[in-house]
Amino acid sequence: MAVHAQYPSNLLLLDRTDHQEDKKERMDLRFSDSVSKNLGKRTREDMTMPSSQYSGQPLFSQPVTGTHPSGLVSTGLCLSLDEQQQFHMNQSNNLSLSYKLSSELASQIARQNNEIELFLIQQAEQLRRAVAEKRRRKYNALLQTTEELVMRKVREKQEEINRAAQVTVELEERLNQLRSESAAWQTKALADQAMATTLHAQLQQATAAAQRTGECETGPADDAESGFIDPSRVEPDRSCRACRLRPACVVVFPCRHLCLCEGCEVASGSDGDACPVCCCVRSGSLKVFFS
Repeated sequence: MAVHAQYPSNLLLLDRTDHQEDKKERMDLRFSDSVSKNLGKRTREDMTMPSSQYSGQPLFSQPVTGTHPSGLVSTGLCLSLDEQQQFHMNQSNNLSLSYKLSSELASQIARQNNEIELFLIQQAEQLRRAVAEKRRRKYNALLQTTEELVMRKVREKQEEINRAAQVTVELEERLNQLRSESAAWQTKALADQAMATTLHAQLQQATAAAQRTGECETGPADDAESGFIDPSRVEPDRSCRACRLRPACVVVFPCRHLCLCEGCEVASGSDGDACPVCCCVRSGSLKVFFS
């Protein structure tokens, strides 16, 4: 940071004039001292000079000393006492002026120093404020960036939650649909079981009626011949289509054929086997209890 001190131009001119006057006064003092030395030397030479030198000279050729005015003192340069006093007064005035100028210069320097110090303090305060403002802007920008990042993450998580909720709703709907289908299948199975029971009862009635009709037609001989009944014999309409030994008591889905006994149904295992009647792939089975 560059700081330029400003000083008045007249103060510099006065300072230069003061130096010139001091230089002139020193030269005048040196010149007056040399003149005084020369005057003293001449006076001593005149006093030591023998009287024989003046005896040969005429009386009228000597200068008349009484003709000089009383206010003048001969210095060898025709300078009067008033001029010397004026010179000394000028010198004292110059000295007082130089002292005054030096005091003014010192006050100006002090004032300039105070102004410079105040300027430096103001610049330091401005620099501190600028640094604080820059730091505040940096913190605000960082905070804004963080908030934007957090909001973006929150939006992403909210979208994931919405998608999960939508999937949950779809799964619940699918579950309800499967429950409805299961209930429908159970109802249908019960209906089929009731129908099978009814058909079995009708079949037994028809078989009994056929037997009674046959007994009436064949007579006593036939009755004697048919007196033996095989306990393992199974009626052909109700026999298991797999083993042909036990009665069928299992309904196969989806074709709804009553074609397996309990043992064959257990032996066939899980779903996926074919129906022995129509060779349709089995998806389920239902055991029927005949009364």
